[in-house]
Amino acid sequence: MKSLFIVSISLFLFSCNHSTSDDKSAGGIFAIYLLQDSTITAGDAFSQSINSLKLSTSAFLTINDLKSYTWSTHAFELTDQAQTMFDHFQFAHGKTSGVPFVVTVGNDRIYLGTFWWIYSSSMPPPCAVIEVIGPPPYRIQLANGAIDKRSDSRIYNSLKKSCVLIE
Repeated sequence: MKSLFIVSISLFLFSCNHSTSDDKSAGGIFAIYLLQDSTITAGDAFSQSINSLKLSTSAFLTINDLKSYTWSTHAFELTDQAQTMFDHFQFAHGKTSGVPFVVTVGNDRIYLGTFWWIYSSSMPPPCAVIEVIGPPPYRIQLANGAIDKRSDSRIYNSLKKSCVLIE
């Protein structure tokens, strides 16, 4: 009985792959990138092709920054280290025009969204929105009739492989 338990735990740990940034080139790591040009507003970003946007050289958040991601609500919780970084972002980058981001899996750009501050008097573009101010868990919501690209199978598979997915 004890050996069956050890084998079961070993298989579980083997099936969960907490990826490193080196795995990005392999094509399976979920990440959220900010744009290289921080002056581009959410509205400006949505007037361009997602592939023409220049992303920051490093990801803002990766799979390694997530404690969990609930698929049914697209809510996520951050690790303590990532939460500290996100808290700083909340206060340093609060723009009423939003801060655009791109969700990627590996080298594939899946969708464009925006970090949004609730005190903004303007409306976000029709896109995925993460409201920045508020207690965790954070949710990726849809605004203004946006087409839902959050349930892309590449995102699901990356989250599942990394064992942060709650179905």
